[in-house]
Amino acid sequence: MKKTFKIGECCYGGIAQVEKISNETFSVRLLDWDTKEIISSVLVHNSQLIPYMEEMSTYYWADKIYNYFNK
Repeated sequence: MKKTFKIGECCYGGIAQVEKISNETFSVRLLDWDTKEIISSVLVHNSQLIPYMEEMSTYYWADKIYNYFNK
């Protein structure tokens, strides 16, 4: 499952593409708003998704992304 979040100025780059690889692993790509080029690409464990997204955006968006994939 893959979802693109167009967050804007609250996120490093503006766009976060998050893909659930398995129950425990996520691929997170941060894209530049204008060029859509990949700025950062990492694999994170489910337990590290919120802390990583908090660093790259805000708690609100980190929580929203986490809850989207872990309902």
